Amino acid sequence: MDPQSLLNQLEPLRTPPPIGWWPPAPGWWLVAFLLLAVLLLLARWMWSRWRAGTYRRDASKQLNQWSRQPEAVTLEQINRLLKATALNAWPSDVVASLSEASWVEFLEASTGAKRRTDFAILRELYKTPSMPAPNSLIDSARDWIHFHRVKPLDQSSIPTQDAAGGSRGA
Repeated sequence: MDPQSLLNQLEPLRTPPPIGWWPPAPGWWLVAFLLLAVLLLLARWMWSRWRAGTYRRDASKQLNQWSRQPEAVTLEQINRLLKATALNAWPSDVVASLSEASWVEFLEASTGAKRRTDFAILRELYKTPSMPAPNSLIDSARDWIHFHRVKPLDQSSIPTQDAAGGSRGA
């Protein structure tokens, strides 16, 4: 027999069936588990950030309602909104006792270095609480609500009231 006739008698090669994609290899299970864990942690972090900003959204919503009729907004309303917002962000022993100059200093200090705010008019609050709030105060309040930075405050840097009613920094 010649070699060519032997080769002609061979059957064609059979290819194995394609490898299925299921079940995946153990490495892919590990990758899927790690990806799922990362996604769950990310979702939890985003949910906590969203919930932590609820007080800002509520205050912003109230301020936007008032902004539709800015002539009806008083200094007292703006001050109450800012105080309620601050009480949601900082411990009450830090914020609740602040008033007049120490309150204004606190607002300006917590706004952030790059934001320009004008809360000086709030010092007039105790003389004329029903005075209409100027647009600059409404804008400053809006900026403060959106951009204030909640940091653990050093108790020595918080302005306090002295016995005469003025503020003093420690």
